[in-house]
Amino acid sequence: SAGRCADGRPPYGVLEVDSRRPRHFSSDDVSFLRTYANMLAAAVERLRADDEVRTRAGDNERLLRELQHRVKNNLQVIVGLVQLQLRRATEAETREALRAVSQRVDALRLLHDKLYVSGEVDRVDLGAYLAEVAGTLLRFHEEDRTRVRLVLEVKDMTVSPEQAAPLGLMVNEFITNSLKYAFGSVPGESEGTIGLRLESARGGAVRLTLWDDGRGLPLERSGGTGMRMIDGLARQLATRTEWGSGNGRGARLSVLVRPGKRAG
Repeated sequence: SAGRCADGRPPYGVLEVDSRRPRHFSSDDVSFLRTYANMLAAAVERLRADDEVRTRAGDNERLLRELQHRVKNNLQVIVGLVQLQLRRATEAETREALRAVSQRVDALRLLHDKLYVSGEVDRVDLGAYLAEVAGTLLRFHEEDRTRVRLVLEVKDMTVSPEQAAPLGLMVNEFITNSLKYAFGSVPGESEGTIGLRLESARGGAVRLTLWDDGRGLPLERSGGTGMRMIDGLARQLATRTEWGSGNGRGARLSVLVRPGKRAG
């Protein structure tokens, strides 16, 4: 039909050729101009395709950021609901379980908050994220443990959100365990230090070390839920945990994470 290319699509435009003097265009001229027009059309089509790809990529990124924002808000709602139940609970065992759930969900909320604020969709500042998880936990326990000091030794490094989430939960479980078992609840016995070290290792790997100078991990506690959860999180990262202590006192956890490595 008129105004259409041979394949039915609308033309990109018109290539007009003028001559300064009257003449006839030979078949060779027409062939050359047709080839040139096709080359121009291919270039225009490529530019349009690039524009469409960029537009789709921008749309996808905006959708992902909106999804992160919604996930963050939903996690905040869950934390609020759990804390509401926590305030209403009267039995100690129930309160402890609700508090643990609240802290774990909040660690994930902090991750999505970091992603949303930074504008990144596939990388997160691991040091800043883990430091915030640790600091939030100690503030949460201020009423119970007012003299536990947090020591942070972190370097700037980024990992994927899929790696950051298990590491954040590891920090949550270790610090919760330290606050619960490493230091006494009697004033004067609750003094101590919890440390978090994040450093580079060989081959672009990241080493996370957590430690405290408390009473150490009682043997009867070694099979607790938190410990099993930490080992399970390590398996998600296709790595293993290394547990130890210094001179029989305190607890230390070390885990090595390789970039992009996760269990299949």
